[in-house]
Amino acid sequence: RYQWKFTSSLRNHIKDTFHQETSATSSTESDRVSKLSETFEEYLKNQFDTNIPIEMLMVNKSSQISKSLFVHKNYNLCPSLKFPLLGDIQFNNTYWQYLKTKMGKIIYIYSAYYDNRSILKNNPVIRILAMSNEVKRSPDFGIFCHIWSKDKRFVLTTNVSIIRLAPLNYQNCPLRGYLITCEIPQEIRKQVPTAVSLAEDPCLKVKNVLRVINNQPEGETKKDFAVCLKGFDFVNYDISIYLVEWLELISLLGIHKVYLYNLNLHPNMSKVLNYYRNRGLVHVTPLTLAGNVPNIPKLQHDFLESKANQLLHEKIPFHDCFYMNMNRYNYIAVLDIDEIILPVNAKSWRELIKDITKRKNNGLYTNFLFRRNIVLDEMRQTHGYDYSLPSYMYMLQNIYRSKVSERNPKTIFNTVNTVVFSTHEPRICLGGRCINKRHNVAKASVFHYRSRCKKKKQASCNNVEVVNDTRIWNYKDELVQRATATLKLLHLI
Repeated sequence: RYQWKFTSSLRNHIKDTFHQETSATSSTESDRVSKLSETFEEYLKNQFDTNIPIEMLMVNKSSQISKSLFVHKNYNLCPSLKFPLLGDIQFNNTYWQYLKTKMGKIIYIYSAYYDNRSILKNNPVIRILAMSNEVKRSPDFGIFCHIWSKDKRFVLTTNVSIIRLAPLNYQNCPLRGYLITCEIPQEIRKQVPTAVSLAEDPCLKVKNVLRVINNQPEGETKKDFAVCLKGFDFVNYDISIYLVEWLELISLLGIHKVYLYNLNLHPNMSKVLNYYRNRGLVHVTPLTLAGNVPNIPKLQHDFLESKANQLLHEKIPFHDCFYMNMNRYNYIAVLDIDEIILPVNAKSWRELIKDITKRKNNGLYTNFLFRRNIVLDEMRQTHGYDYSLPSYMYMLQNIYRSKVSERNPKTIFNTVNTVVFSTHEPRICLGGRCINKRHNVAKASVFHYRSRCKKKKQASCNNVEVVNDTRIWNYKDELVQRATATLKLLHLI
């Protein structure tokens, strides 16, 4: 019941609505028609963000393909193959599309990216992020990729390869994340494809299409660092004051931008994120969950309370963020909002990585792994507040951490060859094995702020030795000044 199709009747209904809104302000019929068309197309662009090729779909009739080439030798040309209309697309929960196979497998597709990183040696591919009810160890959907040209005059159809984004744990969870890779054949390697579709039978009517996103910075060099956060699910819980402190610290550490996904937000948090988005520090992407899971805020929150559901569904926004930015940044860190990587002596991440890469064997393809240390509220409560600092500066007040590190690190990933990763470290890299360098707390570590000690983390936070670690005070004066000014401006204190 969560699946819906953008039919022509719904399209006409929206146009009628816009007609009513624009007719009163348009001086002439031609002005009104022009404004109606622009408004409707703008509505679609805002509604679907960048994941579908709106310009290609906004036509009066489906375009006949003049040339279709099939790399798979078992198929002949399909003279009736057409680029889909908007009403042909099978949508799911607004931002997803789906393909249902004859074997009952459903593939929910979210986004597609052009990957031509130098290590691929002129063999570019298209990466599609998807979820499916397929749970086999070696998934085989039996599908093809239709790779569309910009003018829709030809399509190349190729086989795909499939990688699971998470291990086969959590057997009771209905969906798994996948990275579907479409090889771009020799015939069109010199041009960037505009769109891609998945099909079970390459000659049947196409019912899904994703824009192939190619975020190549023109005439710009890569920036140093970005941070990816998972979908924000804060229905009634407000962390807006903490969020301001965290974002200002991120800025002081030299991170260029934070990318996050919005499932449900408290109004105060929306206000904070809008402010930082206008400043250029934050990029927010709207998100829903795929499939037949609930997207009503309270029900969705309850669904994500299951750690298994949360871990499986967060793979898509994390990887979407990575592929969105792999050509824009040299390094990308995947963090939770309760985590921050703090250097010991360096003032910024750039200084930290520069210092680390002075050593032998720390080169272009290295991922940098840092240990995590728990910072519990009760550790601060035992020692009391520092009354020289504002009480609302949560991280500055919490300077006591566990001496013992957690088992799983957090990673600053290089964007040169990372393909698939967990939230903690790389899993698959181009060119063979991933080169990971673990660094001890003498250089930097992750402060992991928690209100309480969870059962699974007893060894790293319950009855452990606590140390006083004031490295965050290296940013104290400017952090207090910036955060306080912003909190007052937004009327949060």
